Amino acid sequence: MDQVTAHEARETVTDGRRQYKNPPIREALCEIHFVGGAEWDFFTPTRLYEALRSDYPAEPRQRMQAGVQLQANEAQQGLTLQTGGPLVHLLSEDETRQLTAGSSLLVVHTLAPYEGWERFQERIATAVDRYTAITQADAVERIGVRYINQINIPRPSVRLEEYFTAPPRLPDDLAVSLRGFFARIEAQYDDGLAKLIQTIASVEAEMPSFILDLDVVAEFSEPLNGEEVMPMIDELRRRERIAFEQAITELAREQFDA
Repeated sequence: MDQVTAHEARETVTDGRRQYKNPPIREALCEIHFVGGAEWDFFTPTRLYEALRSDYPAEPRQRMQAGVQLQANEAQQGLTLQTGGPLVHLLSEDETRQLTAGSSLLVVHTLAPYEGWERFQERIATAVDRYTAITQADAVERIGVRYINQINIPRPSVRLEEYFTAPPRLPDDLAVSLRGFFARIEAQYDDGLAKLIQTIASVEAEMPSFILDLDVVAEFSEPLNGEEVMPMIDELRRRERIAFEQAITELAREQFDA
């Protein structure tokens, strides 16, 4: 995979972005996977909490990594539960700002009301700095920037093409009414830097409501060093912003500025 250098990524970020009075962002997160570093020990969560408690002063929580994997070989078939190491979950007092960290993993979250990219970016940079200082993990093999938007339309019914540029649809001649949908698309950027995972889904609510979930993910065959991480995050965020604007119509934008 071709890689964009830190300098090139920094040059592609622009400030000419559209800002909304009422952005539809329900949750945003930046997920970073590290390689190398010191062993995650009993005292690591406490050291992270003390280093980051100005942003996350609430009582920290602990949990275990877990996931489900589908086995599809002749020797073993079915679902298996996979467990990993411990995670520490840090929160602000109102729980709108969150951080999850474990061995080789750092995730910075923000929940509605969205704090704005500048503040969110600042928290990510601080978290990366403190995490690498404590764990000594200074190489990154994967970064994801994900924004989950919930678009509510204050009308009894809507036509999806009025709000989304490429909505899921059924054949026009089919005598049915669309009641719900979930559509996921995964695409690779032509420059090979990242992939875009876009999910559009309906939500059960009092008014027509839809999720637009955009996840821009970059994986590196040669891990990034510390100086390249934040410029790369900026670049992935820039691509997410473009994908969002290209997925919605002007009528949708009017809802965010109402």
